[in-house]
Amino acid sequence: MNKGFSTDNTLTRNWTAICQATTDGMTLFHASSEAGGATTFADYLMLTRLYLQGHFTSSLNAIGRPYKETTSILSELLDINRCGILTVSSQPGVLEPETEQRPYFEGFVEIAVVERALQGLGGLAGKGTLCHVKTVGTMEGGGGKVLFSNSQEVSGGPRLAVTREWDAGTREWVECTFVGPWDEDLQEVEQFFRPRYGLADSLAQVTFASIKWGEGKEWFANMRNLFGDACYTIVDPFSESS
Repeated sequence: MNKGFSTDNTLTRNWTAICQATTDGMTLFHASSEAGGATTFADYLMLTRLYLQGHFTSSLNAIGRPYKETTSILSELLDINRCGILTVSSQPGVLEPETEQRPYFEGFVEIAVVERALQGLGGLAGKGTLCHVKTVGTMEGGGGKVLFSNSQEVSGGPRLAVTREWDAGTREWVECTFVGPWDEDLQEVEQFFRPRYGLADSLAQVTFASIKWGEGKEWFANMRNLFGDACYTIVDPFSESS
């Protein structure tokens, strides 16, 4: 357990300099504070940002550089990162002859940040966005409580299809990938975040997905505007296109 972990919103190290000496971002996420690992949520946001920009070859939950699909929405994900949301899964929402996607992202955000947007979430949810926000919980109690959710109402079930492919044989769309089930934790909760947070109500896992297929750029812009800048020391030491 990284006993030095804190929900402080400041950076503890010069991660810009460190990423020029190592490309192993995953170790920096998982190492103890004594071994030079990240110790604040702001640290985690910056490490994720540097990974998305291509300066690390691994991150909290990924080995290898970001997929082409991820880099196609690099500016959008960096905007979401600046809002104080650490994304662990996302897709752009492409529309192609044989493949359609709903734009979405999943990740983690501190309660103090997401609470400011909860009222806005209600309005956004009414405009075609699935929202599911719940606290991470503790090792002892597990679980976590739902802070806001329209997931069951929107999806009509325990999960929502976010990718579908055209089957030329049956001439029908086949649902392929999903977000949910809503009552389950993201895998990073048990493996990483829950052991590092002593307070059940300090961190939330979030899932946001457009109900519409495609329209990713516009949808991500709406999410960015909803949250606004968070109070983190998030800087861009390198150009966004580097």
